[in-house]
Formats: sequence, C-alpha cells, structure tokens
Amino acid sequence: MRLKIEDFDPVSNGDLREFWKMNRDPNLTRLILEAVRYRRVIYRALDEAQRIEDGLREKHNGKIVGASGSLVMRLRDEQTRLRSQGGYVIKLTTDDQYSRA
Repeated sequence: MRLKIEDFDPVSNGDLREFWKMNRDPNLTRLILEAVRYRRVIYRALDEAQRIEDGLREKHNGKIVGASGSLVMRLRDEQTRLRSQGGYVIKLTTDDQYSRA
C-alpha cells in the first residue's frame, strides 16, 4: 500500500521534544530542527498574510505593500533554500482548493 502525505497526523511539538530526547542521531536532529524551522516560517508567513487581508479590509495600501513584499521575499527565500538542498515541492491534494486562479 502506497502511503500519502494526507494519511499522517501532524507531529506535535511534544512529539518533537520526545524524539529529541530519545535519539541523538545527527540526521534525526537535523530533521527535527527543519520541522521546527518550517513551523516558524509558516507562522510568520501567516501573520504577513493576515496583515495583507486586514489592509485590504481597511484599505491601508502601505500596510498591504509592506506585508505582501515581506511575505513574497520570505516564501522565495524558502523556495530557493529548498531547491539548493536538492528538495522539491510536494503537491498536496488541497492545493487546488485554496487557489484563486
């Protein structure tokens, strides 16, 4: 049976702490740190997207331009970093659900 990314429950911060305590394998440590890093990136990106939405609602163009520029740069940096490490983006089944083409 082929496993899909949607078949897994998210790993909690508590789970990550337990993995960290139980195992000192440098590869697992890197993986844990990568998960923590991407969670921080996602939270920051969400905050910037929320500021854009708030700016649109309140018609504050300066707020929109600043937050959207920051969001685009953050996501572009992550895309570049992922590719520089030989990674690739996994298409999720929910991707089309959120796009506004």
